[in-house]
Amino acid sequence: MELLLVVNGKLEILKKMKNTIFYIVIILFLSACKVENKSPIKTVSKVANIDLIEKKTITKTKVNDTLKKHFLGKKLNYFKNTPPFSSLDFGSVGIHTNPDNNINYSLGHFNLNSEKVEYIVFFKRTKEGKVAIDILNLVMEKKLEIEKNRLNTFFCYKGRKNDQEIIAIAEYEEKEFLTKILKAWRADRKTEKIIEIPVDGIKVENIDYGL
Repeated sequence: MELLLVVNGKLEILKKMKNTIFYIVIILFLSACKVENKSPIKTVSKVANIDLIEKKTITKTKVNDTLKKHFLGKKLNYFKNTPPFSSLDFGSVGIHTNPDNNINYSLGHFNLNSEKVEYIVFFKRTKEGKVAIDILNLVMEKKLEIEKNRLNTFFCYKGRKNDQEIIAIAEYEEKEFLTKILKAWRADRKTEKIIEIPVDGIKVENIDYGL
């Protein structure tokens, strides 16, 4: 009788161990499934973010291409009478030229207000008049959305030399020269294009310093 009880007891223990092992296997299997399911979701999310960035880049490129297609080669008066430029304030700064030739260059600023420049247009003066040769679209420039960052032309320096081809975004400081240059372009008279350039060695004279 006692032997039977012992045997039955061992059988019960074995059954319980089998059940426990079975449940552990099930839990491990379900955990593995969850891990496998999470990976594709993260991958899809990353792909979606990349697609969004690419779409924004493509959209910006298309806008710039369309803008240039319609306005390059046009005279200043056409800009002043045609959207989106016609609703903006206009100002202009010249670029030093060789006095021996009859062609000179300037940068036209089309401003939303005194603090926000929307476009810079690279103009070339010929016998036929002042004609647009390139456009810098700053409407979606993130660095200009920060209040302390300023767009600068004419007063830019490369080393110790005033370089009026340079367009630069600089962080404002109470100093004679702004040295925290965040982004820069060159209105290159040789290629007649506005091209992005490295910021190394560029500084901006702070004409408000000491006022």
